[in-house]
Amino acid sequence: MKTKFIVVILLGFLSFPSFSQVSFQEGATPLERMYSGGGFGLNFNRDVFSLSLSPILGYMITQRFSAGIGIPYQFNSYSQIDIQTNDFGARLFGRFQVIDQLFAYTEFEYLNFEFVNIQDPDNNIRQGFDSYFFGLGYSSPRPGTQFNIMGMYNILWQENVASPYNSPWSLRVQVTIPLGGIGRRRF
Repeated sequence: MKTKFIVVILLGFLSFPSFSQVSFQEGATPLERMYSGGGFGLNFNRDVFSLSLSPILGYMITQRFSAGIGIPYQFNSYSQIDIQTNDFGARLFGRFQVIDQLFAYTEFEYLNFEFVNIQDPDNNIRQGFDSYFFGLGYSSPRPGTQFNIMGMYNILWQENVASPYNSPWSLRVQVTIPLGGIGRRRF
């Protein structure tokens, strides 16, 4: 069960804040400094079906630093106990481009998560959960739509404490798209 939950989390959270190798030329408009994206996750097996979406909106503050917001959402359906849950939250993130495709990443996430009580499905617990992730990522070296992969560590995670995450480690795959077109951007 623990392995299945980890797979649900990893696949379900393919939809997390994302960044691209976006930069801009001097005189770029605010729209040319913005990017959007996020991800989509899908997991299904005999007992659980999960669907997750997490759109993001980011802004290039300087050539090497960007920040933004995200809204994670996950739908879960548990077939053995005929229960559906909706988990949702908010994220603030920052990214610093270390070298070409390598970036440092940080994120604060609040997630409103429903813990399913399999023995007594009428007594599920909904709880707010804070996470503070730090990590590194790699961005694909191509213009326009970007693909990213990040490895992160949640410094607020505690063992033996109820959590939507089974581990402090998180792996995410994402996509981003520049909002102002790529005409004035340098990739």
